[in-house]
Amino acid sequence: VVDFGSDVVLLATGANHRVPSDLKLADKVLSAREYVMQSEKLNGETAVLIDEDGTAATYGVADLMAQNFKNIILLTSRPRIAASVNHCSAIGVFRRLYGANIQIQPAQQVISFIDKVVTVKNPYNAIEDKISNVDLLVYSTPRISNDELVDELDDTLVKKIGDCRSPRNLMTAIQNGHAIADSL
Repeated sequence: VVDFGSDVVLLATGANHRVPSDLKLADKVLSAREYVMQSEKLNGETAVLIDEDGTAATYGVADLMAQNFKNIILLTSRPRIAASVNHCSAIGVFRRLYGANIQIQPAQQVISFIDKVVTVKNPYNAIEDKISNVDLLVYSTPRISNDELVDELDDTLVKKIGDCRSPRNLMTAIQNGHAIADSL
């Protein structure tokens, strides 16, 4: 890039969902992004969606899953879902989820997924429970920047932008991108 005479390099490599540390990655464990890309090929009886993100995008994934699976169980370790969604939009989220007969289980942290059994633990009282016959586990978690390429480039020329700089919501990403374009 430097050989082409660039004055500045904008690195916009995005971000990926953080893999939950307690899950053994297997064919039946996908990030929300991976699920959306493969959703037409995935179906079954029961799917579990882990919501550690709390944003509207997660609930859009739940809507999509409800089209392909008979039972959807939405779990979060938090006391409630939709904490990062404004109140009026959260009302719509709850209507859609309950309207699609999605089971919402707050205060449930996934600790394992082995042989189609998801083991969960309440983070407040440590009581464990099991969900059997799970065909697919999807996770929506905070994202990690894809910034590995920065190490290979001359640091003085590189400006990390968008999710590469810091994962953010779409509105903020658009605003920051516009501000950077104006500054160049």
